[in-house]
Amino acid sequence: MIKKMIKGKVVKAAPEETVSGDVKGKVVNIAPRNGDEIQAWLRKVGSASRDTSILKGEKGAKDLRLPKPLGTQAFEVVGIPLHEPGLYIIELESNLLGKALLDAPKPAFVPTAVLVTNLAVHFKWGRESSVVWVTALDSGDPVPSAKVTVKDCQERILWKGASHGATI
Repeated sequence: MIKKMIKGKVVKAAPEETVSGDVKGKVVNIAPRNGDEIQAWLRKVGSASRDTSILKGEKGAKDLRLPKPLGTQAFEVVGIPLHEPGLYIIELESNLLGKALLDAPKPAFVPTAVLVTNLAVHFKWGRESSVVWVTALDSGDPVPSAKVTVKDCQERILWKGASHGATI
């Protein structure tokens, strides 16, 4: 039997370090018209390190404060209001998490990406040809004239066109 050791440390929060008020962070909305930026942002979020903010100095980034209605309780689900469509990059900042995870006592940054849309893209890959169609999430109906671009991992365009809105 092979046992794997997992390294970690426990940090007890002093009373002044508990999360009793707002959780702070930043948010930026990559609007749908800026779709060419999406892959670059997803790569940035995926390769982010905890000790550096990816949104510091970013044009269009807004400060974000999330209330903690239950105060200092350890776990709480808090919603983030995102009203407009687009790809949101959200980054939360935590001194307590930084103290637990980083070598130096400084804040840790936790980024994520959230897509707000009413569209679902379906792709069926075939041996001879493929098909792509778009539906509305709220109704399931086909979306006519939806712009579709298929790219590879190097962001080269493989196909570009529009949906017809016909039922498949």
